[in-house]
Amino acid sequence: MSSFPFTIGDVARLCNLTVRRENQPSEYISCPFCGRKKMNLHYGKGLYHCPACGEGGSMLKLYSVLRGFQGSKAEIVRAIKKELGITENSYYRFSKQTDKQVEETLPQVDFERMKRLDTVYRAFLNKLFLARIHKPDLYARGLSNKDMERFGFKSVPLFGYKALCRDLLAENISLENVGGFYLDNGEWTINLNPKMTGYMIPVYNYFGYIEGIQIRLDRPFGKTKYLWFSSNGLPGGAATAAIPFYMKGTRKSDTLIITEGAFKAIIPNKVFGYSLLALPGVNNIREFEKLLPYIRQDYRQILIAFDADFRINENVAKAKEKLRRLIYESDIYCSTFEWDLSDGKGLDDFALHWLKNRDNAEIEGSDE
Repeated sequence: MSSFPFTIGDVARLCNLTVRRENQPSEYISCPFCGRKKMNLHYGKGLYHCPACGEGGSMLKLYSVLRGFQGSKAEIVRAIKKELGITENSYYRFSKQTDKQVEETLPQVDFERMKRLDTVYRAFLNKLFLARIHKPDLYARGLSNKDMERFGFKSVPLFGYKALCRDLLAENISLENVGGFYLDNGEWTINLNPKMTGYMIPVYNYFGYIEGIQIRLDRPFGKTKYLWFSSNGLPGGAATAAIPFYMKGTRKSDTLIITEGAFKAIIPNKVFGYSLLALPGVNNIREFEKLLPYIRQDYRQILIAFDADFRINENVAKAKEKLRRLIYESDIYCSTFEWDLSDGKGLDDFALHWLKNRDNAEIEGSDE
């Protein structure tokens, strides 16, 4: 609940802005700075933000900027209260959005299924190895041998699929309805083939379980570089959902960065320490939507950090705007993190570029 006896809706009206939906978590209005109808007023948190021009902040900042009022926070609050006719002893009824705490029921999560998938995938990956041929690509992405072992990267097996399944079954691990495994004439096997060479990326979900595996192909199928380890439609098999890859951070615990692609979560998390959630693709947001109530419980704000080519890639730009609106409508403050394309296309490229510049600066400083 706001500690002020007024809302951002009250401040907006004082600044001659038109608001209509204070009974909702937020609404979009015409931005007084750039004129586009993209400014979001977040009534519950008293924040505003326009993704078109980048203006944003608290309702006190909005008043200060639009009314040309310079002063301390306390002075701005007194000025607003004076204009609204609010005295120190007056009773103020908060807006519908903030006059009571609303207990939100979190959606049910099938943790038993997650634990089962996690057990199967970990046991399966433990029987594989990472071929030497795949390590240079992972080194180039900024991963160390320790990282490769920690995340469980393994090369795609080229043969022995039924033998691998027999070994798992001997450990009392059930393969039924697990993506990637299926029955072939009554015998368990794996939905792979010798032409599908590459390495496997375990996908850790928001709750810390391996819920799926992606395959980074050595030789892409057309434009397809990544495949999900799945057995959808096969006997005893199952589909694998497009699960976001999650990395818990150690820095700025109230902020979650959203990007696209597992590596774009792993490397920035390692370099900067922020929590990251990587969508499997810029338009794959179905599983992300299911997580929003949990994210809202854990984080105060979200930064969207899609590839830097969104300015020239219409598909990325549209996906970014769609995601931003979804987050705003879910009662979470949202902003963007952007960088120059010359500093790298993806967030992982930017992180490595930043790291290299920092190291070079330290070397130059030590030479002086």
